[in-house]
This record gives sequence, structure tokens and C-alpha cells, in this order.
Amino acid sequence: MRLIRCYDKAGKYVKFVNSVDASFPNRVVSIKLINNRFGNGIDYEALSVLLRTAPQKFDKITIINEASLSPAYLAFLVAAFNKTNCLVLKSCLRSEAEFSCLVAGLAQADGLRELHMKMERYDVPDHLFLMVLQAISSSSSLEKVDLESSNCLSEDNLTDRLIEAIETNRSLKALSLFLDWGDDEHPLVLQQVFVAIVRNGRVKDLSMGYYHALYHTGQSLYQEILMEALCNQECRLEKLRLNRIKIVQEAGTQQVSDDSKDDIPKNTSLKHLSITKCRLDCSQVTTIMRRLTSLHAVHLSGNSLQSMFMFDDLLLKKQLQSLVIENNKVGEADIKSFLMQLPATRSLQNLELCGNPFLVSKTCVRLLGDCMSQNTSLERLELGEDLAEHHLNTFSVPLSLNRAGRQYLQNDADVALATNLWPMILHRAGTKLWYYDIGDSWKHPANTRRRVDAVFWLLRERILIS
Repeated sequence: MRLIRCYDKAGKYVKFVNSVDASFPNRVVSIKLINNRFGNGIDYEALSVLLRTAPQKFDKITIINEASLSPAYLAFLVAAFNKTNCLVLKSCLRSEAEFSCLVAGLAQADGLRELHMKMERYDVPDHLFLMVLQAISSSSSLEKVDLESSNCLSEDNLTDRLIEAIETNRSLKALSLFLDWGDDEHPLVLQQVFVAIVRNGRVKDLSMGYYHALYHTGQSLYQEILMEALCNQECRLEKLRLNRIKIVQEAGTQQVSDDSKDDIPKNTSLKHLSITKCRLDCSQVTTIMRRLTSLHAVHLSGNSLQSMFMFDDLLLKKQLQSLVIENNKVGEADIKSFLMQLPATRSLQNLELCGNPFLVSKTCVRLLGDCMSQNTSLERLELGEDLAEHHLNTFSVPLSLNRAGRQYLQNDADVALATNLWPMILHRAGTKLWYYDIGDSWKHPANTRRRVDAVFWLLRERILIS
């Protein structure tokens, strides 16, 4: 295992030898240091000099599984704060000396924007975790913080300090917290922190969850508190991800009969919502969807959904761009009802339905193929391994046409194109002048190319006709 890895802007490995090279190559933008568990092997004194004298500021510096307490390593740790925009520390802060370097480094950091700390495989004493919160609170440049630790926030001191750090830091825009939020004996900790973050007004990207598998005995987030916070006029959240947090109705409350009424507060800022393994049912999702009126992307995985009717309004409004419904138990009739809307859908670009058992039925597959031949917006479709063979023959051609126009088709395996597809191929997407590679992101294409003549392209690539 290489102890020091360097990468360029494209993510490609750049050769670097700590004991030989006098400086980092100019094209290096990212550095990763890994302890190989068989002895250190890194000359931190020389590396610190290289880091301080490097003309470039690195996009990211990552340190993994380092437990050294040498003065040279601590000096390197402090130097790293001033030479990167993003610092990732994974399983490497264990002593008070290291945490002191963290506090000092953040206080002096020149433009550090992101801090990711994953404290795995060991327990961090509470007084050291408080030092982390103090460092976050005092930073004037941090915009994104990612904390993953087994520290239990049922201690009032930790909860208060966390809320204080979030409220004090004026530059914080993105926050990810995967902690031990305590159990049902301390039911207000999770609620207090969530409400404080949402009402902060500055945080726009929030991820919250339990550290590893602690959610099995963890406390719940009441749906009423969730929606009240999100629909508060101070909320500015644009992205929300909840993972392994039970969302339940508070005992003694009743479901609102009509959440679409004008006098019911609604959220107009949230664009992306992801809820994973939070045990939501259809009625809960319906209530949430009706009050979040500006959603562009929805990801619901590992919940208890048996229907998809709650997304009808978003599809009709032509605002939903990405929908992921994975590992639920949606019934066959509901899947068919949803698929029948695809021909008229004009906004949905990404659809993932993996892990829904009834999707693999022959009638659903046939219906999906028919609907895809009429859909002109969907560019990415994930159905799971069970439908891989159908995907290549039935769905890849419409997806390629939507993605790139008739001048570019995905046909890597030289699969014969059925003659009944040719009218669609020759008619579809005549106004698209650019296409991008099949491997590019569905939303952010990296490479665009001018279209070529359709007939010439098809003849050159020798696409087979059955």
C-alpha cells in the first residue's frame, strides 16, 4: 500500500516519492496519507517543509488511520490546515495533543472551507469532542462540516455546545452529523438539534443520522416537529438527508385531514429530500410531499412504501427531476399506475426503482417498455439486476435518444435493433444539437459534442437491424 498518494484535477494518480522528490508536482491538487499498520514510513518533517513551500493550495488533504504523536506529525497537521480547502481526518485524532492541533489549526486556517472528521474504531472522550465543537465555533471560514462519532449527545453539555457551535459559526452552509443521539430516555436531544439547525437560517445542506447501527435502540424524530421546523419561515434548507432515524407520529396527535389547504404552512425552499431506513409509511410520505412544494429530487430507500400515488402532483407540476424508490414494497397495481404516467412526463430525468419485487413481473416490464417508447425526458433508468437483460434491449434506445438525440445510440453490445424502433429513432429529438457521453452524470454532463448525420453514424457503427 502506498503511504502517500497524489492526484491531479481529473482524479488520476500522480507519482510522488517522499524521500526523493524535492517538491510536489504542479499538477497535484489532492494528497492522501495512509498508515499501512506495519510501521509509519512517512518522513513528516520533510513532508511539512514540502507542504509549506508548495506554490499551490490543495483542493483536499486526507489523512487516514494515523496514530503518530511525533512533533513532526503534529507540525504537519497544523501546516495542512493552511494549505488546503478541504481536510479529511479519518481514524487519526486520538490524543489531546492532536485535538489541540485541530483547535489551533482551525483558528489560524487561511480559507479552510470543509472539515470531515470520521472518528471510527475508538471512543473519543467527551472533553476532546468538546474541543472539536469549540474549533468549529471559532472558525470564520468553515462552510461545510462532517462529523461521524460514537459520542452520545444525551449529555446536556454536549448538546448545548453543539447547538452553540452551529449558531455561533456564521459561515456554515452544509452540515453532516452521524452521532449517537441517545435513547428514548433522552427524547428531546435529536429534536432540539434538528430544530436549532433548521431555524439557523444559514445551513442549506443538512444530513443527519445515527452512527453505524445505533438507530435500532435510538430515539425518534416526531413527524410533527419535523414538518413544523421545515415549514417555519426561517428555514432556508435546500437539501435534507435523514438516515436511520425513526420518524413517527407523536402519541395523542391526529393526522391533518387536508394538508393542501392554503392556511397550512408549507416549505418552498427544499429542493432535494432523501430519507433512508426511517420506517416511513405511505400516509407519512403523503403528508410530507404535500407540504414540501418545491421538490426537484426525492430519494426514499428502505422504508415501508406500498404505493407511489403521492408523487402524482409533483409529476403533474413538471418539477420533479429525479425520483429514487429503492427497496420498498410497492404493489404491482401501483407500479403500473405510476408507469402509465411516464409518456406524459416532461421533467423527470432520473428514475430508480431497484428492489421493488413486483417490478420484475412480465406485465410491468412490457408496460414499462411501451411507456418508455413515448417518454421524451427520462435519461437515466435503474431497475436492478433482475431487469438487466430487458434494460439493454428495451430501454437503452429510448434513454439514449432522450439523452443525446437520434444521432447517438447506446449499442455497445451490438444488439440488434428491432425494426419497430426505427420510426421512433428517426423522429425523436430532432431539436437536440448536442449530446454527451453515456458515462456522464445525468444532470451535469462533462463532455458535449456536435451531432453528426444520423444515417452516417448508424452505418459507420454497423448497428444491426433484426
